[in-house]
Amino acid sequence: NQKPPGIFVDETNAALDAIYIMEGRADSPFGVGWFETPTMYAFYLVALFKWLGTTFVALKAASLIPSILTVAAIYPLARLLFGIPTAFAATFILATNRWHMTMSRWGWNEVAPLLFMVGAVYFLVRGTRDRRASDFALGGLLLGLGHYTYLASRLVVLAVALYLLY
Repeated sequence: NQKPPGIFVDETNAALDAIYIMEGRADSPFGVGWFETPTMYAFYLVALFKWLGTTFVALKAASLIPSILTVAAIYPLARLLFGIPTAFAATFILATNRWHMTMSRWGWNEVAPLLFMVGAVYFLVRGTRDRRASDFALGGLLLGLGHYTYLASRLVVLAVALYLLY
């Protein structure tokens, strides 16, 4: 009947969905939950809860993990597009960005789309340069998986399509 201090209602609802799955509720990872939230996020939480326990740390790790991975992933993309100095700058700016740091501490899925977007764009740009089918396949896979993170990822498809048309 109470939620601990420092946990927001969105985190609570996602955690409850994960707990219901752990208790045996049949759900598809490819469906949507409350407010059109992709259910795959709840399955991601289930994995974290099984690994770290159903704890405050596990709930916060749900956003910390993709946030940290995004900082690591921005360097290869920026290096591919603009070179080493810009890659270092982009990595530093993202690592110290107030919005990115704030959202990474809020155990919710709004930081995950950036990780999938950076990965998808990296492989798609590399694919357009090197003409390797594997790069296009990985880019498409990451672009598709991004749709199971947060609703805003739907806009990424438009941006990627415009880039590829360009």
